[in-house]
Amino acid sequence: MKSKFTKFLWFVFIFVPLSADAVNDSDYAMINFTGGVISPLDGVPVNAATFGLEYRSNKKGRWHLAPSYGYTWSDNGSQYAYADLKRDWGFKENLVFTMGFGVGLFDNSEVLDLGHVVEFRTSFELTYKLKNDYRLGLAAIHISNSKLGDENPGTERFVASVLIPIGKK
Repeated sequence: MKSKFTKFLWFVFIFVPLSADAVNDSDYAMINFTGGVISPLDGVPVNAATFGLEYRSNKKGRWHLAPSYGYTWSDNGSQYAYADLKRDWGFKENLVFTMGFGVGLFDNSEVLDLGHVVEFRTSFELTYKLKNDYRLGLAAIHISNSKLGDENPGTERFVASVLIPIGKK
């Protein structure tokens, strides 16, 4: 199951940037609230509710990358603090696809051990941009230590997102 998901993520990673325009109109930061499930592909009892809070800066540089900093926690006891870079691509008028890559520190729980404290993060998010620039969407996040540890089980988070603009000019 994980290999099919990984192939899907690579397809999206390559296809989307080639078929969409970068969104450059949002010159403001955002706060992202998430809620969903962690480890749904790993089965019970690892499968658990997860929540997150993220600060997403305004876009920087010619690549329009948005630095982001976040914290997630789960009812299974795991926690993850991270920093990453995100890029938006717009479809039609209100659909926004966002990809991100980052690194963070993962605090294992009794039921979820990812093999190392340093964990990398890849995220894919599809949101609908409302008239007031709020966004509602869904995201898939893969977390893995990229073989830094002896074991590299990795895990996924599937969440709903509510992004609220702050510091709009």
